[in-house]
Amino acid sequence: MIKKIIYSLKSFIILASALKNPLVLVGYLFNRPVRLDFKLGISLMTSHWLEAIVAKETIIDDDYRLRLLQPTDIQPGRLILDVGAGVGDWAVFAASKFPGAKIVAIEPNPDQYRLLQLNIKLNQVKNIIAYNLAVGTKKNYYLSVPSSSVHASTMKIDKPGKRMTVAGRRLDSFIAGPVDLVKIDCEGAEIDILKSISAEKMKLIGRFLIEYHNQIIADEDKKILILLKKYRYRTKQIKNPIVPQTGYIFANLS
Repeated sequence: MIKKIIYSLKSFIILASALKNPLVLVGYLFNRPVRLDFKLGISLMTSHWLEAIVAKETIIDDDYRLRLLQPTDIQPGRLILDVGAGVGDWAVFAASKFPGAKIVAIEPNPDQYRLLQLNIKLNQVKNIIAYNLAVGTKKNYYLSVPSSSVHASTMKIDKPGKRMTVAGRRLDSFIAGPVDLVKIDCEGAEIDILKSISAEKMKLIGRFLIEYHNQIIADEDKKILILLKKYRYRTKQIKNPIVPQTGYIFANLS
C-alpha cells in the first residue's frame, strides 16, 4: 500500500511537469472534472485522479512502447484496434503518432465511453471511431463498474460498485483486412477477447500490445503467451514493478 501511495505521489509530480496547466490537478481533491492539457499537444477530460495516472502511464511513460514503432510499422489506411479504450488516452496518443491510420476504440463502460467521445472531439481527431461495447465470445456481458469508474471489468463482477449488462461483440467482426496493431487492456478479459478472433483473422494481425492481470485471472500472462505462440507470434513480457501481478506482453507476427 505504501509503495502504491509513493508511486501515486511521484506520478502526480511527473504529470504536473508535463502539463501546460498543472494547477488543474487540485480539482481532483474536490471531485471535479479535470481537463489535462499536455505540453506535447494532447488534451484529455478526466473525472477521477486514477484516470490521470493511467494517462501519465500511457502518454508520458509510454508503457505500451508506442514511440518505439516507426511510421512504416503502421501503414496509411491500416487498422489499429484499441480494446478497453477508457477515456481515450491511448487512442488519441496513437492517432497523433499515426494520423493516417484508422483507429477503432472500444469501451464497455458508459461513463468512460462518454469521456472517450468527448476527448476525440476535444483533440479534433478524425481517424478514431468509438464503440460502446464489450469484446469477447459472448453476446452480452455483466459489467462491474467501481466508484472510480476506471477499472470496470466483466470478470470482477463480485466487487462493490454498479453492475450493468452490456452488449458483446467478437473482435474478429471488426477485422476485414490487415490490422497493424491491437492494444488490449480489459481487466482480466484478455483471453476471452483473444479467443474471439478466428484463426484466419489472427493471421491478419501484425502486432499485439496486451496488459495482463494475474490478480484477476491466475497465470493469465502464461495463458496469453501460450495462445499467441500457437499462432507463431514472437513475444516479449515486461512485469509492472509497482504491481507485480500485472504487466505487458508485446507480440509480433513471425
